[in-house]
Amino acid sequence: MKLRKNKTLSASLVFLMMSLCAFAVLPAVNSHTPAWNVPTYAYVSASPNPVGVGQALAVDMWLWPFSPTANGIYGDNWKYTLTVTDPSGNTQNLGTFTSNPTAWAYTSYTPTSVGTYTFQMNFAGMILAGANPPPVPSMYSTSASIGDYYAPSNTTTTVVVQQQVVTPLPQTPLPSGYWQRPINVQNQQWYQIAGNWLYGSYNQTSNFNPYTTAPNSAHIVWTRPIQVGGLIGGQYGSSPLSNYYTDKLYESAFNPPIIINGVLYYNTATAPRYGFFAVNLHTGQQLWFQNSTGPVQIGSETSAHIGTTDIPWCYPQIKYGQILNYYSPNQEGGIPYLWETYTLNSAQTYTDTMLNGTSTSFTAPVNSNVWEMLDAFTGNWICSIANVPTGTVTYGPDGSMLVYTLNANGWFSLWNSTKALDYPNNNLGHLSTGEAFYWMWRPPLSRTVNAINGYMWNVTQPAPVPGEVINCLSDQVIVATTGSNSVAMNWQMEIGLNAQTGQQMWIQNRTLPSGITNYCLMGEISQGVYPEFHENSMQWYGYSIYTGQQVWGPSQPYPNAWGSEPSSPPKYETDAYGNIYAMSVDGIHCLNITNGQLLWNFAGDSSGVETSTPTYPFMQSAQVIADGKVFAASSIQYGDPVYRGAKLYAIDAMSGQKIWSVDGFFTSGMAVADGYLVGFNGYDNSIYCFGKGQSATTVSVPDTAIPKGTPVLVKGTITDQSPGTTCLGIPAKGTPAISDASMSDWMAYLYEQQPEPNNATGVSVTLSVFDPNNNTYTVSTTTSDLGGNFGIEWTPPVPGLYKLTATFAGSNSYYSSQAETMFVVSPASSAVPLVTATATPAPTASQTTAPTTSTGTTVAPTPSPVVIPPANAAPTATYIAIGAVVIVIIAAAAALILRRRK
Repeated sequence: MKLRKNKTLSASLVFLMMSLCAFAVLPAVNSHTPAWNVPTYAYVSASPNPVGVGQALAVDMWLWPFSPTANGIYGDNWKYTLTVTDPSGNTQNLGTFTSNPTAWAYTSYTPTSVGTYTFQMNFAGMILAGANPPPVPSMYSTSASIGDYYAPSNTTTTVVVQQQVVTPLPQTPLPSGYWQRPINVQNQQWYQIAGNWLYGSYNQTSNFNPYTTAPNSAHIVWTRPIQVGGLIGGQYGSSPLSNYYTDKLYESAFNPPIIINGVLYYNTATAPRYGFFAVNLHTGQQLWFQNSTGPVQIGSETSAHIGTTDIPWCYPQIKYGQILNYYSPNQEGGIPYLWETYTLNSAQTYTDTMLNGTSTSFTAPVNSNVWEMLDAFTGNWICSIANVPTGTVTYGPDGSMLVYTLNANGWFSLWNSTKALDYPNNNLGHLSTGEAFYWMWRPPLSRTVNAINGYMWNVTQPAPVPGEVINCLSDQVIVATTGSNSVAMNWQMEIGLNAQTGQQMWIQNRTLPSGITNYCLMGEISQGVYPEFHENSMQWYGYSIYTGQQVWGPSQPYPNAWGSEPSSPPKYETDAYGNIYAMSVDGIHCLNITNGQLLWNFAGDSSGVETSTPTYPFMQSAQVIADGKVFAASSIQYGDPVYRGAKLYAIDAMSGQKIWSVDGFFTSGMAVADGYLVGFNGYDNSIYCFGKGQSATTVSVPDTAIPKGTPVLVKGTITDQSPGTTCLGIPAKGTPAISDASMSDWMAYLYEQQPEPNNATGVSVTLSVFDPNNNTYTVSTTTSDLGGNFGIEWTPPVPGLYKLTATFAGSNSYYSSQAETMFVVSPASSAVPLVTATATPAPTASQTTAPTTSTGTTVAPTPSPVVIPPANAAPTATYIAIGAVVIVIIAAAAALILRRRK
């Protein structure tokens, strides 16, 4: 039965309330004698009405009354048939539908022609049998209505189909500026940029996140120390070994990073690892820290997940992130969890006491696995599962944690975490009588349950293969192999297993090509192909996941001998965009997954005397792909000392060309989500977050009126507003915004104690005005300097009130910003305060010469014939007029005196 995801809330609430009311009055007594004959009423609805040709209709069906024995997945449910008659009179049977316990069923239908369609729903009648009873007797399985007859009923509805489709609500466009979590659920299309990172990779089987943007420059948003790092100094001198401990491949300090809903989770780095952090991915702000030391008494049992004698050598660490997308008629939506895991050092017996007072016990043997579910919002412990099988972990369609296990004795199993915790497996006796828990997700709080109830299936292979291990998997086929990468051999057995049923599909006894004596490394499954890499020849082969037969190969060999050393698993190879992206010591290699064509090779910069390889090596597990870019670091976790000069590269996934790089980045773990790339930098043992930062723009002009024809100084700043703290002892907020081309060196200066790049350039800013004549135009486009400042000299062409706007359009490193200011240009030739009205003294006779008016050089729209000056210019004009009158009077008096002298 397909549940309609977008059914109206009001209808759901009505059904649920009516259902609960019906359940509440049912007596738990014997059947009615004689059996009742109950009339029923059928209802069908199709919407929208009218609807356009080719536009899907939602068809809802329900019956009154509800089935008295139905509850959750148990009991009797009604069955309906649905037919549709098109405008030509042709009738089509759309199928038989089983209702849910609220008597509701749903389907969809797409009309293909204009006219009236008729839908008919039919209920054929039913005698309640109490079928499919719940595992524990309840009022629903012992209802007095069992044996009653519910009479037939039917109904019809019509829908008008028109040529024009019904316009849906507009979708909110993807953001072009800064955004944060949570994302308003109405912004449905934002799923394209809202991918999470759940297990050291996007989905456990790949280091590819297809649902996010990713940094287009080396701009750093924030950094955060994860442990003591950097140069020791002092008595250890300047030798290559004078550094604090940095992580190794087998003990990575930042693996796995997990990102859920914009929150970054990671374990403490130094041994013993005793806790974990939650940090806002967008800002670097710590949200909380959970310390996992010391036992905690919870209810009737001691939590074994916190530093007990069962695990004296370590503390549990966060290993997986999960978003369980749970859907039922009672609950809908995703619930985020974190999972800690550890292995018992000795046998442990767990006792579970029920609400009814009964207890059950089970024993988890030595070396068995314990998984602990934590609330991702707080980090608090919810429950534990003991006896979890060892195997290959992945995720189901609903986000359930799945474990595939191949046993040496020939059996193959699939275990599901949700099944292990769901009713009735581990909630029995912990919920109150009558609670509708059959549709409720309720993990057993503060308890440790037995994983035995979580097995989906367990099958025995017809031909057991000793030493068989899972090598790559998809949701259709799992490929397993035998062999050893430590023993020289020229063969291996490969087995195809059905991922849904566990049945063996095929076996291939593969003889490796001539001269190949090493165990072959398999890549990820894609496009129905699983690839194999032969280290000796540095070539790839492709095989069908359905038959095991070769479909292409060998590929063109890598051009450098160091290509025979692939980077250490896991995740040395990633499938994305239909390609293989494989990492070896010599660099990154891209091949087409369907035909094996070698598309490009990428090598790091020359390493000079720093390493024994001609270019900086890529010998680590840090390679992630997102937004058409491959992010990889030229660093290595084998051996000492830590060499200088390692870089992080962003490579175009299609062309293999470098997009950007940043010096001084030595990493073993990365993740990408929400447009941010986070990675651990071993040079200073800090987490670095790359991405776009917010910016701020300011602009100012003189606060006094500017006489027409006088140049004005327009100045301002454009600064970085990122939340990080630099190594200069100042916050990043307020530092100058720098061009993308100068970003790598600028970030090394701000965060890695490298020299300041004196040749760095700023960013472009556009200055525009809205003038007194209602014209808008660009005055100038200029570039800020190394201090983040900009300025221009400009002569406004006409008097009046101006609004000036400075706009920074943004870049690959910063989001856009702008600022506005206003100023006045007076018609006079001298600057006068805007408000102060001080009387102007009369000029002397030598001042009778008319003032000279200067003209600006800026080309602007032709002003209107009449310009009315601002009101605050009136006093100035008045004083000028008074002065003119005084001058005229003095001149007249002088003439009269001269005339009298004659």
